[in-house]
Amino acid sequence: MKKIPFVHFMDYLFKYDKSIPGEVLLDNYCVYKENYLSGKSSSDFYYKSGFVIDFSTYINNDECTVFCFLHQINDLCDIESVLNSVRVLIDEQQKVFRVSYEIFASVKMSIAEKFVDSIEMYRFKRYGISYRSSFNIQKISNEDIGTVKSVIAEKIENDSHFGRVIAKGFMDFCCDDINKLIGCFEEDKLCGIASYAFFEEADMAELSSIYVLPEFRNIGVGKELVLSALNEYPNKQWIYQAGAKNEMSIRLAQSTGFKLSGAALYIRV
Repeated sequence: MKKIPFVHFMDYLFKYDKSIPGEVLLDNYCVYKENYLSGKSSSDFYYKSGFVIDFSTYINNDECTVFCFLHQINDLCDIESVLNSVRVLIDEQQKVFRVSYEIFASVKMSIAEKFVDSIEMYRFKRYGISYRSSFNIQKISNEDIGTVKSVIAEKIENDSHFGRVIAKGFMDFCCDDINKLIGCFEEDKLCGIASYAFFEEADMAELSSIYVLPEFRNIGVGKELVLSALNEYPNKQWIYQAGAKNEMSIRLAQSTGFKLSGAALYIRV
C-alpha cells in the first residue's frame, strides 16, 4: 500500500467518477480541504489496487478509534487486497492501543452487488435540467429558516420512522451556510422543502435533502422540489444519496431521472 499526499488523493477522486465518493467528496474533502492540506486532520492517505484510502486515527490515552474510508478510483480493482492491507494497519495500532474501528467503502454497483448486506447508502447521479414548476416553489432566505424548522418540528412526532430521520437530518445538517433552500407552498402553508449546494472545485451539485410534510405526500410535492432544484444548475452534474432501506427516497430519485451509480458500504470485518 503506497502512502500519498492529500493533493494526489483528491486528483484520483476527481479523475474517476465523482459520484462514487459522492457527498463524502463534497461535504468532507472539499469543504475541509484546508485542514487536510495543513496537516490538521488525523488522516493518512494511501493508494492500492484501484482504491484510495483515507485512514484516520483518533487517540485518547490508551485507546485508538480508527475510521477508514476506501474509495474506488479504477474499474480494475481488488477490494479484498485493499481490505487485507487495511487490516495490517489496524493490527499495527493494536500493538500499542486498544482499538475500535469502522471501515466504509464507496464503490460502483458491480462491486456493491457482492456486498449486498453491507450496503448503507445508494448513490445516484444525473445532469441538471431547465424546468418551470406548476407548483408554488419559492427560495427560502436565511431569515426564514427558523420558521421552517418550527413547522417541521411540529410534524416530527407523528411522522414515520424515515420521516423523522429525514426531518431531523434536515434540521441538523442542511440549514447551514453551504446549502440553499427552496420550499413548496400551498398559499402560505409550507408543504415541503429541499436543500442543495454547488461545489465550485468539483464543478458538481448535491441534492442534500428533501422533506415533505406528511399531509402533502403522494401528490407530487417531492418530485417538483427535486426538479426545481435541478433547474438551479441545469448544466451541471448532480448527485443524491438515499439510505439502502429508504424506499421512498429511492423511488423519488428514480422518478426524477437520477441513475444509480454506486453505493456506500459499511464493512464488518
